[in-house]
Amino acid sequence: MLSKADIQTSLNHCQWQTARLQIRNFQATDLATELSHNKDPRIMRYIADIEDDAALASKVKDFLKPWQCDDGNWLGLAVCLPGVDEFIGMVCLRFESLEYRRVEIGYRFHPDHQGKGYAKEAVSQLLDWLFNDCQVEKVVAYCVQENQSSFRLMEKLGMQREGCLRQHSTLGGRWHDELVYGLLHQEWHKLQSGN
Repeated sequence: MLSKADIQTSLNHCQWQTARLQIRNFQATDLATELSHNKDPRIMRYIADIEDDAALASKVKDFLKPWQCDDGNWLGLAVCLPGVDEFIGMVCLRFESLEYRRVEIGYRFHPDHQGKGYAKEAVSQLLDWLFNDCQVEKVVAYCVQENQSSFRLMEKLGMQREGCLRQHSTLGGRWHDELVYGLLHQEWHKLQSGN
């Protein structure tokens, strides 16, 4: 596994290229787009309640700070189309446990760019880096049970449903069950080798 310092350095200088996408750190020029994504009910429907402008502005500015590789600290990465200044979505991660090499991931994309395979391509790149470069043991992800698009993506990536956490979070003043998905290091390598 990469050292904590190497992980932090690598992800604070992220420039990944996939077949159709660029994945990079957030920049000051992304603030307006990130604010608009955080205020868009179509994007935030299954993620979080929309906060007031001051709280959102503070949260968005945190994306520009250097990320600290400590348990629980989220890092967001902008997913862009080549040659387009605006990002179309994001992937994010946090170490649930550096000791046990377990990482939680997340993702969200603007509705105009959903259904085109971009999320799968971006999350695959993230998983590849986590399992190959970082040598993490397990990646987990959560989504509210109603978010079929999210859990179908997890399943396409080879993640397995590990459980349902009943009344685990609130959105819009209602309690929601959350699904838990997981993918192990050896499972990812088996999927990549086609076995």
